[in-house]
Amino acid sequence: MQHYEPLRLLRRAAHALRLSDSALSQYELLLSYTKAIDWRSGNLCICWMSVQKIAEKLAKSVRQVQYNNKQLMQAGLIAFRDSARYRRCGQRNKAGVIEWAYGVDLKPILEPAG
Repeated sequence: MQHYEPLRLLRRAAHALRLSDSALSQYELLLSYTKAIDWRSGNLCICWMSVQKIAEKLAKSVRQVQYNNKQLMQAGLIAFRDSARYRRCGQRNKAGVIEWAYGVDLKPILEPAG
């Protein structure tokens, strides 16, 4: 799958999923912090940007970001990989592949609905 293919699919389905423009913008921001290699089979696709940083980048409140996260999660578009202390962090190797990460997992959009 190409890097921005999930966004194209999501824009087509946004109305049916009842996603706000704010939630779509947030998903697009999260997606912009991934790399094409993240979307390859078997690789992690996690954005570990903090809620505060997302709010700053979108000029939204932390509460709005949390609400958008809830919309995106309920639509099955994101999931959370939490650390023991709920901190968002991660590491890429020299090839650019995420070795480990805690944050927002963007791959649920690729999983078949069960």
